Amino acid sequence: MIGPNSYRSDNLTELRINSSLEEVMAEVGIWLDSQSGTDVIGEWPGQTHSVFRTLMFRFPDDFVVRGFCDNGDTVLHIYSKSRLGVSDLGVNKARVLSFNDYMSNIEMATSECT
Repeated sequence: MIGPNSYRSDNLTELRINSSLEEVMAEVGIWLDSQSGTDVIGEWPGQTHSVFRTLMFRFPDDFVVRGFCDNGDTVLHIYSKSRLGVSDLGVNKARVLSFNDYMSNIEMATSECT
């Protein structure tokens, strides 16, 4: 999770981007579309909820991205968790860090989040 109570995300508490909430959430959608075994099950202004399915056993993992404006930047909090079992063998942590890497390295128009 990347958020106020970060867990298994290398102590990241937020992902802050100097762009509009709409553009950032559009990029979230592009990343989700590029991931195999993923279904978006809900989209709301500033939030998306997806379910990833593992390749072998098709276990469901929830992946939620919440975006909001703070001091002109878009701030993202990310939550990823297995629905079943005790251990995910690091899959959700890797997914969150992969998402963070993608969002941190793409080019977006600089604009104020309002």
